[in-house]
Amino acid sequence: MKARSLLGMPIVVPARGEIVGRVCDLVIEEFDLKGLLVEEENGKVGFIEQEGFSIGEDAVLLNEGAGLRPYQGRGKSSYKDKMGETIFDSDGREIGRVSDLVIDEETKGTIAVEISGGVIQDFLAGRREEIPMNSIRVDGSDMVVVESEERSGNG
Repeated sequence: MKARSLLGMPIVVPARGEIVGRVCDLVIEEFDLKGLLVEEENGKVGFIEQEGFSIGEDAVLLNEGAGLRPYQGRGKSSYKDKMGETIFDSDGREIGRVSDLVIDEETKGTIAVEISGGVIQDFLAGRREEIPMNSIRVDGSDMVVVESEERSGNG
């Protein structure tokens, strides 16, 4: 599933049948999902660690015993902040920008990064490309490098 699909999903406590908020952002580190930011009904933003939820078809289910914790600000670990980050190949050529993450619904792990060459390039070349995580190396806080021979389009 694309990470953007999680945005706006309701957070449901199955035992009570209660919606406690909606996903407003994802917390990621080096493209690895660490948790969800949830906008609660009262407008506050809470945090759920990756182990505290499961992904359903139309909602995120809060695991028994898990709860929303206070979240102290966003930053580079935000999904929304990572979108648009430049991706280079191992020869230093820009190959596109991060347009989404592909998340495994069972493990909640990131399995690929979707890249875009821009609206015109996507239209001309045929949609976006997904790069498997095992082909990606994060150098420093902002540079993503893809091994040139490992690139394979899925789309």
